[in-house]
Amino acid sequence: MLYLQALSPESSAYHITVALALAPGTDIAALERAFQALVDHHAALRTTFAVAESLQRVHASGSAAFSFHAAACDPGELRQQLLAESERPFDLENGPLLRLGLFERPDGSSVLLLTVHHLVCDLWSLSLLARDLGVLYSGLLRDPGEVPRLEPEKVDFITHVRREREALAGETGERLWEFWRGELGASGGVADLDLPTDRPRPAVQSHSGAMVSARLGGGLAARLRTVARAHAATPHSTLLAALQVLLFRYSGQERFLVGSPTWGRSSADLWGTVGYFVNPVPLRADLSRELPAGDALRAARETVRRALRHQGFPFPLLAERMRPVRDPSRSPLFQVLFSWQKPPAFAAQLAALALGLGGGRLRLGELEAEGIELGVRSAQFDLSWLAAEPDGELAIAVQYSDALFDRATVERMLGHLGALLAGMVGSPERAIGELPLLSAAERRQLLEEWG
Repeated sequence: MLYLQALSPESSAYHITVALALAPGTDIAALERAFQALVDHHAALRTTFAVAESLQRVHASGSAAFSFHAAACDPGELRQQLLAESERPFDLENGPLLRLGLFERPDGSSVLLLTVHHLVCDLWSLSLLARDLGVLYSGLLRDPGEVPRLEPEKVDFITHVRREREALAGETGERLWEFWRGELGASGGVADLDLPTDRPRPAVQSHSGAMVSARLGGGLAARLRTVARAHAATPHSTLLAALQVLLFRYSGQERFLVGSPTWGRSSADLWGTVGYFVNPVPLRADLSRELPAGDALRAARETVRRALRHQGFPFPLLAERMRPVRDPSRSPLFQVLFSWQKPPAFAAQLAALALGLGGGRLRLGELEAEGIELGVRSAQFDLSWLAAEPDGELAIAVQYSDALFDRATVERMLGHLGALLAGMVGSPERAIGELPLLSAAERRQLLEEWG
């Protein structure tokens, strides 16, 4: 990620952004002190990077601060102000890699914008920070003179990196490499996914993008879980299978890869550590038109299980070995990402925020807020499919490269995925080449207007 950010220093593709409408009466001074205590406690938030030397530096507790600024805003311009601030590049060499913006509206209410670089944070880490922020803020409200004590991290990120390097240098590393070489190199390897696009692929990958999202409803989510249980699978594997079928139907390719992030926290002593632990794994699809939907689901389930058992091999190293000569027009190994955004149980209320959806209520101790849908103008991959279950509903957001796709195209893809998913959960014995793809409106248009 450091290398990719260095290639596109102005890109915000690796920024994590959360916008919150704060509840009336929020104590801003206590909130600012709580964030400083977070930085003092979690070493990752005091980290900077020497890009040329690929070195990570952790600064001493008390010696680093986060960026905080307040500004008045015009309600009509709030979204543009939030986007501009969220996209402002970080100085990786000097930091800080966490910044807060407080935007005060004319009615006296405030919007808090949190932006942190992905190099030092992931969804699990964001959940830890939210939990600790609630403890700190609530404690400072009760006693402004005493900063609450947080449970120390059992293992810091630097120790984790050292342990990982030692493991990869030995038998474990060789075993993991042999698995991935066989998984990705079998039958002559796996070609890049070549989806039809609205525009030719640029010679150099663009990180400009946008996002569309939809809620598919609680009924479909319940049926998804029922079919997953019937096939001894998870909702993640079931939705992955539907996405693989969609990509197969769009591209005509029988073999391709879809990337999916793993938590990367290989032992329980890392569960309380903030940092970027996520390790994407390439998941291989091997499909044909005659394959029953249930068999596609079972194949996806087994692919995920194999990948999870071998998730300890770092993706940058895997990409370097499998593709030593990189194609600058696309991301290595896979161009489509699928992620089931499921925060830890103690932070389940972050599910809507993880998809960038607005309206989700957030209560962290005495700190109350409501999520604001901000949108994005960047993309790490051609397509990133993000799923979650806020309030028991199945919601999907698609982050896409607008150098390749129009918004209307991605909206159709999202509708087609919903149709395929409904067909798969309703008729798992049916061949994937026969599953319905078009929406009711598209079928009507095809028959009445074009037929």
